[in-house]
Parts: sequence; C-alpha cells; structure tokens
Amino acid sequence: MLKKALNLISQIIYSIKLYIMEMLSFFCKVSGDNIRVNHGAVSSGIGGPVVKLSRMQHFFPNESLRYNIIYSVSAKIPPLICTSARKRGVKIVQHINSIFHPAYRSNYDQLNEPFRQIYNIADHIVFGSDFAKKGTERYIGKCSTPSTIIYNAVDTSHFTPAKKNPDRFNILAIGVHYIRHRIEPLILSMPHVNKMYPDAKLIIAGPLKDGNGIFDCSQRSFEQLAEKTGVANNTEFYPRYTQEEAPQVIAHGDILVHLKHMDWTPNTVIEAMACGMPILHTGNGGLPEIVGQAGLSLNLPYDWDNIHAPEPEHLAEKIIELYELRNEKGEAARETAVDRFDLKVWVKKHEEIFEGLLNSKTI
Repeated sequence: MLKKALNLISQIIYSIKLYIMEMLSFFCKVSGDNIRVNHGAVSSGIGGPVVKLSRMQHFFPNESLRYNIIYSVSAKIPPLICTSARKRGVKIVQHINSIFHPAYRSNYDQLNEPFRQIYNIADHIVFGSDFAKKGTERYIGKCSTPSTIIYNAVDTSHFTPAKKNPDRFNILAIGVHYIRHRIEPLILSMPHVNKMYPDAKLIIAGPLKDGNGIFDCSQRSFEQLAEKTGVANNTEFYPRYTQEEAPQVIAHGDILVHLKHMDWTPNTVIEAMACGMPILHTGNGGLPEIVGQAGLSLNLPYDWDNIHAPEPEHLAEKIIELYELRNEKGEAARETAVDRFDLKVWVKKHEEIFEGLLNSKTI
C-alpha cells in the first residue's frame, strides 16, 4: 500500500514539473533548426518504456524547456502538455508499442483514453510493430496520421553471445513479471522436463510484482509452487539486475521461454536473440513478427478477449524440442537481431522523422 502511495506521489510530482516547464515554455521561442526533444527521460531501469526512454536520452538528450518536438512514450508526456505545446508549434510524435485490451483489463477503454487523446493530435505515430498498429486501430481508431513502424532495438555490440557449457540445460524467463501466466506454466512444466533432463533448471530473472489474482507474481508464491511441484531445487531467482548487467543475466540461460499472452515486441526477447538465444513463444501477438525462424511457437490462440496458457506437458515437449535445436535456432536469433533490430537502424529512423517534421516534410 505504501509503495503504491509513493508511486502515485512520484507521478503527481512529475506531472506538476511538466506543467511548470510547459508554462515557462510559453516565454521561449520554439527553435526549428536543431532536434530538441522533450520525452521526459528516465536515467536507468529495465522494462520496455524505461529502456526506450533511456535510449532516447542517450541519442536525443531531453529538453524540458526549449523543445520543438514532444516524443510521448506510453503517454508519459500527458495529453494536456501535448495539446498546449502543439498550439505553440511544437511537433508531437507518439510512440505506441502497446495498448490496453479486454484480455487483461475490463476498463481497457478508460485506460486507453490518454493514448487516444494524443493519438488524435499527433503529427506522427511511431508503432513498435505491425501488431501494435493493428491493436491500436482496433481499440483506439483508424490511423489517419503519417506513421512509421520502428521495432525495439538492441545494442548488438553489448548484447553478444556468451560461451556456454554445451551440456547445460537452463530455461530462462526474463523481464518485469507482473502477470502470473508468464511464470506459473513454466514451473508446472518442469517435472515433465526433468523426467528427460534431471539437471535442467528454470531461471526466473527480473522483478516479481506483488498483486492479486492473475497479477499475483510475488516471489514467495512462485517459491511455494515450485516446492509443491517438487522442483524447488531446480528453480532459481534473479530478481534484480540493471540494463548494463542484462547480457550476463541472459547468459545464464540456454533457451528463453516467453509466455505472455498477446505480447507486443518485448525488449527482453530481442536482447536475448542478440545474445544468440533461441525463443519459445506463444505464437500470438507480436512475437511471430519479431522471432521468425529464431525459435518455436506454441501456437496458442490469437485472442484479444481471453488469456491462454499452454498445458504443462505440451510446454515441456516444446521446451525440450527447442533445447535440442538450440544451436541452429541460436544462430538464427543472432543473425535476426543484427539484421533487423540493431540500434543504428532505430536511431536513423527517428532522426529521419524528427528532421522531416522540423522541415515540414511528410514522412
């Protein structure tokens, strides 16, 4: 409860700061010469929006006052600020990699409202994938604004394949875990995996969020499930790591299993691919679009209304199948990451959008 209150206070302080800076901006001339982006950057952390904003800060340092472009990721720069700035001639770029939908939230339409308000006034939309565009048009509205698809990116010189023990069998689940079906089926599948590979381990890396129902991802609840299932000795947790440490954490795994239903284009999957790790995924959402031949699909239903999870025995079979193909699929993963998701492509496409808007060109 205290943590939620502190988060709310932090958000209020952040919003007040934005409003003050926007009011001060009325006394500043909007510069049209150089790229000056207000994106409300964060300095560190893991998770999709955090990584994107950290990357924006590195290549396009945040300008909180004399900015000529707003780049709003997940409505971090709120609609009121975007509307006010647009009246001053500031160009609005909205990044949408995900939106809310019925499978996860019954009040999805209400939660999408800030996205919708920016969407309707933006000068350019950056979609994180073709799937993100389809989801947005389904739940927010047809896109009539110029748009570009820019996949999440990875620094392929930082995320590189590591030398591994060829006889090791470690199954990795990595990211910010806040939805239970990302982890629970994996733990339940481990007895079936251990029948064939007794030394196989499940490694759960990243923050585990407390919650209720489908959002109960406390570490203790998963430890209890592992104990009940008889795989506690084959299950390890790495609940904290930084983005800088991520390649070393990924190196603990031999295959990555990503079970979030209808997920978008998660950074963790792309980063793991850059490290030469094959991916087992749901087969729905944006995962087939980014993984391609670099892994295997569970072929779960493409369903906006209901969450689907694999049966433990079937999941174990696919885990073993991918493990036995890990060298071939791992090579494909690295090649795909270098060819499609390298950071240089991400930077170049954003530069083209920003420069085109400042030059009043249509991208």
